[in-house]
Amino acid sequence: MLGRCTHCLARVPPPLRTALVRRASPSLAALAPPQRTLSTSSRLRSSKILSFNTSSTMSSQDAKVLKTAPLQDSDAKWVGLRSIEWVDPTGKQRKWESADRKTRKGDVDAVAIMTIIHRPSSEPHILLISQYRPPVGQSCIEMPAGLIDAGEEGDEGTNRAALRELEEETGYGTDKQGGKVKIQETTPTMFNDPGLTGANMKMVVVNIELADNADEPVAKPEEGEFIEKYLVPVKGLYQSLKDFQAKGFAVDARLAHLAIGLEVGAGKMGRL
Repeated sequence: MLGRCTHCLARVPPPLRTALVRRASPSLAALAPPQRTLSTSSRLRSSKILSFNTSSTMSSQDAKVLKTAPLQDSDAKWVGLRSIEWVDPTGKQRKWESADRKTRKGDVDAVAIMTIIHRPSSEPHILLISQYRPPVGQSCIEMPAGLIDAGEEGDEGTNRAALRELEEETGYGTDKQGGKVKIQETTPTMFNDPGLTGANMKMVVVNIELADNADEPVAKPEEGEFIEKYLVPVKGLYQSLKDFQAKGFAVDARLAHLAIGLEVGAGKMGRL
């Protein structure tokens, strides 16, 4: 998890809502449809958001910020401030402020995992998670991601980190369900918010093929991680993200950029 420590949620099938709906953040509980049992294959054919909770008793939307305060760099474990002196194209000297991770073990801070789940009776679904992000004060919809550890250099190391984090946060990423896991692409290094930070990452694209009756894998969250996972149809992802926002979730900008790109590619937004 980074920073260690279809189309409407109303359509989430009842057996899969788990504590996310049962315990009830009010906004989700109010949307819960009547209880009825669906087989795995019929759930998949429904082409709706499927919601799973790694905890049986709590939701990430239950978290809240208690207070904020200035932080000295010497007291910060994960992030540090830098003052940068630089020269612009005219030769004028300038200064810049940057916030950077203190945890980088190699040339890359982190990896994000774009995971597409394929089943015979279902359209492709993208695997997303939500977890509470204190800097924004909301539970955030995002792709699984995590910090890269020492010894995970290069694309091979990034791929190992991606599958490790994917299994930890969602249970996917192994062949335990009898499916096929294939790493389709490992990107070059990318930068998250270059006007604010030098923090960087790579993205790994993973395709997973599963049988209709394959069991839902069990996540292995670390202590202090409260993560929900969702299978969201790739088609219509942008609208699904807007629906999440309407229910009080924040959305990671990188995920939103992907969704908009899919809309543009499909000819629904912009002109090519």
